[in-house]
Amino acid sequence: MDTRKLQDDIDAGKVNDVEIIPPEIVQSELKSKIIKAQKMYDLHPSPNNLDKLIRAEVDLEHAIRDNECLIKGCVHKKYIKVVE
Repeated sequence: MDTRKLQDDIDAGKVNDVEIIPPEIVQSELKSKIIKAQKMYDLHPSPNNLDKLIRAEVDLEHAIRDNECLIKGCVHKKYIKVVE
């Protein structure tokens, strides 16, 4: 994904109804998810709540590793880089 070009076009008004959520915000939201899952597990330790906590931690690890951002909206194919 050519996020730089996409963001430039969003800023210039060439692309509407699309928003790029930067990695810092994605990671912050995932950290909040971990805190919530930890509180739930602390209150009600169960295999299900432990699984939710572990999944939340893994989600954050992957987001950090991949420097993930989120894109809201539909993006034209010209912004997508095809890797072979």
